[in-house]
Amino acid sequence: MGMIRFKAPALPIPSREYNEGQQQQLNRALRLYFDRLDSTTPIQVESIVLTNVPTSGYNLPVGSVYRDGDILKIVLADLVYAPSFAATASVGTVVVTT
Repeated sequence: MGMIRFKAPALPIPSREYNEGQQQQLNRALRLYFDRLDSTTPIQVESIVLTNVPTSGYNLPVGSVYRDGDILKIVLADLVYAPSFAATASVGTVVVTT
């Protein structure tokens, strides 16, 4: 979907009575709008702000963006993403004598 400078088309103002020509104008305007929305043209934007970006690809749909440190990554279909976790533990004590 190419959205740069995209504007929805102006819809024709209807008359009080049914008019086939106006109905066709409305259909053409809506077709133009839906054709643009259905377009497979890559999206081109001048700026983007991403907030609350996940820090793991785990459980995200293919094509989703996540953050790995300060690098943005994309979830791919053929990779496995494990959930992230952290753990700490301690065992015993250490005695230092001098």
